[in-house]
Amino acid sequence: MIRYFNGVKTIREYNGYIHSIGRVLTIVILGSLCGLDKVEEIHQWAESPRTTEFMKEHFAIYTIPTCRWMETLLSIINPESLGTVNQ
Repeated sequence: MIRYFNGVKTIREYNGYIHSIGRVLTIVILGSLCGLDKVEEIHQWAESPRTTEFMKEHFAIYTIPTCRWMETLLSIINPESLGTVNQ
């Protein structure tokens, strides 16, 4: 899942030096599947001990970005590239 979303294009340069786009999108999608729709809610959910352990075990996500950083990364995603990833 992370590898797939790492192919998403951004509207400005981003080299993934802190958190990859793929990891942030994976966290957001998993949070959305749990019924959360605000980044703040998703971030709070992702930081819970149970969720962080799940992220480590199943997705190799060892750190959760701050809420502000998640919002920043989500804001630079080119939405048109979401439908054409890896094509």
